[in-house]
Amino acid sequence: MPGAYWYHAYVIAISHASGNRERAEKEAAKMRKRFPNFMTDRLAMNKTLCVSHEVDAKFATIWEKYLS
Repeated sequence: MPGAYWYHAYVIAISHASGNRERAEKEAAKMRKRFPNFMTDRLAMNKTLCVSHEVDAKFATIWEKYLS
């Protein structure tokens, strides 16, 4: 399950960064449906997957925009 979380989350971030907002919105819709608690669950997942605070902070603002 963590792999699916992060795959979709990073597709959102990469699509947003490259200006492909339509793709980011599509991925966000999938994420909201499949993983409705991603924004809170990711904090626990970060510890399990050793995701640094810097990396999380970099992407969290983008994820909040699409997943909140």
